[in-house]
Amino acid sequence: MFDVKNYIMSIKPSVLGLKDISFDLVEKLGGGILNHTYKCVISGKAFVFRARGDYISDVNPVKNEYDFLKKIERLNISPKPYYYGKLGGKDFVLLEFISGKAITEFTDSLIIELARIYAKLHLVKPRGKMGSFYVKRLADINSKYSRIKSNISCSQREMIELVLVNLKCNKMIGERAGIIQGDTHRGNIIISEYGLRLIDFDFVSYDDPALEVAQILSEMGLIGDEKNLFLSEYIRLTNDSNLIERIKVYTPIFYFESLLWCFERQIETKGKEAPEGINPESFVNEARSRLGNLIALGLIDKKFKNYYLIK
Repeated sequence: MFDVKNYIMSIKPSVLGLKDISFDLVEKLGGGILNHTYKCVISGKAFVFRARGDYISDVNPVKNEYDFLKKIERLNISPKPYYYGKLGGKDFVLLEFISGKAITEFTDSLIIELARIYAKLHLVKPRGKMGSFYVKRLADINSKYSRIKSNISCSQREMIELVLVNLKCNKMIGERAGIIQGDTHRGNIIISEYGLRLIDFDFVSYDDPALEVAQILSEMGLIGDEKNLFLSEYIRLTNDSNLIERIKVYTPIFYFESLLWCFERQIETKGKEAPEGINPESFVNEARSRLGNLIALGLIDKKFKNYYLIK
């Protein structure tokens, strides 16, 4: 077990709104690859503790999450960030623990509220120009492919390179910039006593909000009237006139990036003992699902349908 208590004891109680620090509960949450995550009840108050894991990433996910949560704290849609620090060279944060339940089914009122909280998030703009997110994302995809190329089969390389050719044919017009959560799924949206709240900002960044809207529609299973209700409310609040066109470009990119991510995780865990809380089979299952999504969009031929496993 990660030595959570040692990290927390380095914090002044007043920073956490407490008179002293005594531990009522420390339990591990989930199994993310970027961070060690625990629920801590300290002197009757619940927090989320995160410390940076061993996964190598371009940004420090712990510091990045804390910085972005400070930027959106006033919106009241996410956990309050209490503390960021280092101990023994390891970055860690303490965040508000938001009690509630994950979304299991949608009502019209929940869909409208979902559109409103993401509109709030996406309307937070960066300072200065960010360049083309679309061009950067294509470059990131090529980098991911370069990292795994020598570890996949000839057929998987053929499949990936065909998708890359198709993606380069797309043209992006009228990009926008805003903060995106970066890991949108039902488990990261909590129905709390104060309404919907977003949690788990491990992958938060500035990007084109159309990418996240594409992810929301897919991961939430919003189709037909539910999709139209979400989009109408979201567009009303953001005045994003060409959102639909950008969603069409970003949807296959979301699926394809997810597929490459799953391939990379399969390679990392192959023949090794998986980190605590990580189920390597989940990377296989998600790769199978993303491959199916890309086949349904016509970006991958059906003959590749069984090439989701790294052997």
